[in-house]
Amino acid sequence: TANAHFGGELFKVWAAEQIMRGSRLVISAHGGAFYPKFSVFNHQEKIGDVRIVWGKQWLDGQKRLPPNKLSFKVNKIKIDGEVSIVAYDHWRYTSRCVSSPRSSLVLDCHDQLNQLLLSLPNLIFQNTKVRFKVFNGTHDAIQRLKDDFSNEIISKRTSMNDLLTNSRIVICTYPQTAFSEAMFSGVPTVMLYIQEYWEVESIYDELIEALKMANIIHTDPSKAANHIQDIYHDPLRWWNSDEVIKARKKFHDICLTES
Repeated sequence: TANAHFGGELFKVWAAEQIMRGSRLVISAHGGAFYPKFSVFNHQEKIGDVRIVWGKQWLDGQKRLPPNKLSFKVNKIKIDGEVSIVAYDHWRYTSRCVSSPRSSLVLDCHDQLNQLLLSLPNLIFQNTKVRFKVFNGTHDAIQRLKDDFSNEIISKRTSMNDLLTNSRIVICTYPQTAFSEAMFSGVPTVMLYIQEYWEVESIYDELIEALKMANIIHTDPSKAANHIQDIYHDPLRWWNSDEVIKARKKFHDICLTES
């Protein structure tokens, strides 16, 4: 199981009965890049025989295995493609205590995205599209963007793979599954986020600093916009530079498992 042990009442009863008969409970990560410091408070390691994680382990009872979701790589980067933003939204009311933006904090993430869009030169802005990868939460994020900019700001890409195939640069606004997918794909990737809203396990501290030094991670929308402007016409030159390749390898070593 990856999710059913949280919300699937029928599954939980069935699984409990199987465990009483001697079955083992294996809990797989359902996504991730930088795992939150506070999420379900080690509940999965406590109830499971083993917890599968995508990258480096940080608790006893965890086993590192390749992500079952990551298989898509872009063979040829579309150098005349779009600047694709994968944006974050969530519910208006929080459902649990977790170190990620919930409730009104989500609006701060929207404001940061707006600042980035307003800071982009018009040529780049006209080629920039925003997509909400998983769902549109209850902050009406898509409508907010349409109201602030226009309907044209919303991406027409039907899937994450479609988006990656048609992008020259991907910008993620949260450090979870979409960021891993973009980094794994090989498309030049940048992340802009509010770092203090995403408190993560300490195993990622050095990695985050390395990604910042390589201009992959940004926390200031104006500086992120300047970086996008610098690399826009030839993102591969930046993406394949020695410093960035070193930082990308560090991300794969810590967050992903390909073997």
